[in-house]
Amino acid sequence: MALCLKVAETAGADLASIVRTIHEDYSTKIEKLAELGATARGAANLWMAGIADDALRDTRTIRPGRLLDTAIIGAVRKALAADEGALENQPAVERLKDMRRRNRESDARLVELLEGLHAEEKD
Repeated sequence: MALCLKVAETAGADLASIVRTIHEDYSTKIEKLAELGATARGAANLWMAGIADDALRDTRTIRPGRLLDTAIIGAVRKALAADEGALENQPAVERLKDMRRRNRESDARLVELLEGLHAEEKD
């Protein structure tokens, strides 16, 4: 989870705000899952780990600006899609509907921001 905040440090202000909100949502999700008796066990999620590794590498190799923000938006949207698939398969789907709604709202905000970044390129 600390990786989210590290990525947010390198992002533009609007994107950093979205990434921080997602971090807070996931912190809440972890708490809710713990309340339901869920524990972290089993194999690591290789897809999510790969997405996180790519995003962290991007923060080290791409200068802050439009290109880095575009890369971060792509990584965050992939992570949201991976989580959406996992949430659909959870036994407690009813209890996690709010988290799914928040994921979709975050994704919509990311798409708007991405479109704005590309609109600036055309100007």
